[in-house]
Amino acid sequence: MSGKSCPHGMPDPEWCAYCSPPPPGRDLPPHPDGPFGDPDEWVTGDEPMTDRQASYLRYLCGELGEEFDPGLTKAEASKRIAELEELLRKRGREPS
Repeated sequence: MSGKSCPHGMPDPEWCAYCSPPPPGRDLPPHPDGPFGDPDEWVTGDEPMTDRQASYLRYLCGELGEEFDPGLTKAEASKRIAELEELLRKRGREPS
C-alpha cells in the first residue's frame, strides 16, 4: 500500500477506480466467458466482492444512475460489472 488514503473510501488510492482508473487502451485477451472464465465456476465466487470490484461498481453505477448493491458476491459483482459496461457502451460511451 502507498500509505495514502483515498477520498472515495478505499484503503489505498491504487485500488480506487476514481483515483487510479485502468490505463486507457488496456486490452485483455478475448475469452468466451471473459478473461477470467465463467464467474459461476469460480472457487471463490461466493465470497464478498473485492474492494476493487466495489469501487469500480460504484463508479459504473454513478455514471449510469444505477443503484449500487454492496452485498454482492465476487461472481455477482463480475456479472453486474459486465452488464453495466454493456449498458455504458449502448449509450455510446466506453467504460474506463
